[in-house]
Amino acid sequence: MRNGRKKSVVGDPINFRGMAHAPTNETGVVALFAMVARDLGMYIQEIRADFPDCIVRRDNGRGWEELAAEFEWDSTSFREHGHDPAQCDLIICWHHHWRDCPAGIEVVCLAEEIRRLSNTPITRSDRPF
Repeated sequence: MRNGRKKSVVGDPINFRGMAHAPTNETGVVALFAMVARDLGMYIQEIRADFPDCIVRRDNGRGWEELAAEFEWDSTSFREHGHDPAQCDLIICWHHHWRDCPAGIEVVCLAEEIRRLSNTPITRSDRPF
């Protein structure tokens, strides 16, 4: 800490659609998901402070089904936080390391998803400052 200011720590460089570095916490996962939800065939209906964190809708071919989603930096945090798997359909995370994740919960691992999505990396602007 210098001059009373805490130095920031960032994740690995990803240069993905305006996000220079990988998320290092749940808030970063929320921001990244908001950027790619449409690409994943979902839209955000509601984000809230209580469990589950988010209600999304996804086209299932017959209509837009409602899914309860929980944001986590790492999927294993879902278990560590004591969340009830029966109350959640999706875990949206940066890392997925939970080998015995309950069968009824789908995991959306953003570190994997962004590899297949189109990207316009951050570049220097041609306009003068």
